[in-house]
Amino acid sequence: VSQRSLLIGIAALGFAASAAGRAKSSLDGSIGVLRATKTMQALLGLGAQLPQVLANWQARSCGELSPTTLALALLGNLARSYTILAKLSSDHLMVAAQAVSVLGNVALVTQLLAYR
Repeated sequence: VSQRSLLIGIAALGFAASAAGRAKSSLDGSIGVLRATKTMQALLGLGAQLPQVLANWQARSCGELSPTTLALALLGNLARSYTILAKLSSDHLMVAAQAVSVLGNVALVTQLLAYR
């Protein structure tokens, strides 16, 4: 993983911490904590997957990433997305956090297929 990828991941983590602090301070009590946690989930997910996607893109290879693991991760994300949309569609932050996770896994699976 390149320095640039690591810096992007670190920046995403810093942004997550900042956003969580703003969400907590802007709302009262447990609602603020819940909102901060959901925000952090989306940003940490992005911070975890983005460096891998960038490293794959730069190398034009997915290296040793397991096709089975990536496929199962994507299927799990899609199943969770269905549940969230069915039960929590009015919770836009939860839907957005899940969408970020699905997009990250779609990017990795797409790269796996493209770089074979």
